[in-house]
Amino acid sequence: MGDEARARRLTAIARKWLVDPRVGYSGDLHPAASERQELSCMVMAGARVSLAEPGRVVCSLSVRAPLTDAEGRWHAGAVAAAVDNMCSAVVFTVEGAPTVTVQYSLSYFSPAHPDVRARCLSDRQ
Repeated sequence: MGDEARARRLTAIARKWLVDPRVGYSGDLHPAASERQELSCMVMAGARVSLAEPGRVVCSLSVRAPLTDAEGRWHAGAVAAAVDNMCSAVVFTVEGAPTVTVQYSLSYFSPAHPDVRARCLSDRQ
């Protein structure tokens, strides 16, 4: 498979996975994964991927009530889960293999309101 065809296939799978985390790395839906992916499914429900290319994914999320705190702000755990899912999808578009997060750090400067816009950048070393 040529590089261009491989890139198209990987970005299509990453796009499908962000919209529905039950999708496997082959691109097929795995309903049995529902239990293991419950948090990811909740966090990513309603995700809209506007761009997926090797090394870059742009998507938007709708923050639903179960993912907010008492003041209606996005719960920190849901933010972390969304970041982890999106970063995994970006890595998949390049590597073509699943990744496991060993460690990452998020600094929360203030609570995120559901209408916030965020940008995640990576400088590959």
